Amino acid sequence: MFTSNFQFPSSPVLTPPREEEIFAAAPTGPTTNDDGTTMKFEVSTHLSPEEVIEKAEAYYTERTGLEVSERGDNRLEFSGPIGNAVIKAHRSHGHTVVHAETDRGVGLDVTDQTLRFLYTIPHI
Repeated sequence: MFTSNFQFPSSPVLTPPREEEIFAAAPTGPTTNDDGTTMKFEVSTHLSPEEVIEKAEAYYTERTGLEVSERGDNRLEFSGPIGNAVIKAHRSHGHTVVHAETDRGVGLDVTDQTLRFLYTIPHI
């Protein structure tokens, strides 16, 4: 009879993700419209809406090659060869809610850059 000292490794311990990992840049889309795929994301931060917009303008113009195509109250639209993005920020329940929308699915384009931007914002 064959015997072995082999033992199966113990099962990995699964730990639930931290709350900030669940809600950090949580997609609220994708949705499909007549123009194609739109990806929507939302995060909350302690930064003011003005600070978020300043950070967005610096990030997109310095790192993505996108240019500001439209500007409004706590709102910026960017456009360029990799796609279009809209960043909006408003105060709600004592914190700032940041909405981001892109015109492309996930990939090495404006959606990827938008996710990277959202991770530069401190989340609550």
